[in-house]
Amino acid sequence: MQCATISGYYGIPTILVTGDEAVCRETKHFLGNNCVTVSVKKGIAREAAVLYPFEETRKALYEGARKAMEVIPDCKPYKMDFPVKGKLQYLKRESDNAEPKIVTKEAVFNDPRDILKF
Repeated sequence: MQCATISGYYGIPTILVTGDEAVCRETKHFLGNNCVTVSVKKGIAREAAVLYPFEETRKALYEGARKAMEVIPDCKPYKMDFPVKGKLQYLKRESDNAEPKIVTKEAVFNDPRDILKF
């Protein structure tokens, strides 16, 4: 959504999103059914996924890109009302033997371009 938010700021619609099955579902929710999605993997845990076969993925990405070019007139830029509150979480290990800890950062963004500084 970071790229969609920034491109929307400039009036550019997002026409294609690729990633895991969850991001494809979320895309439809936020960007609508006209945005083309291509799932290339299935998430099975926080930091693990099953990748789809290369040839299948390659063909799906090619076809998705072709379809995305056709839907450009039907896609609208994604706009958000600012300011917005953002939250970033990731796992960090202090050492090789330590259990990873969740690190959380929060910020308020007044401009979509500030998301890239987060």
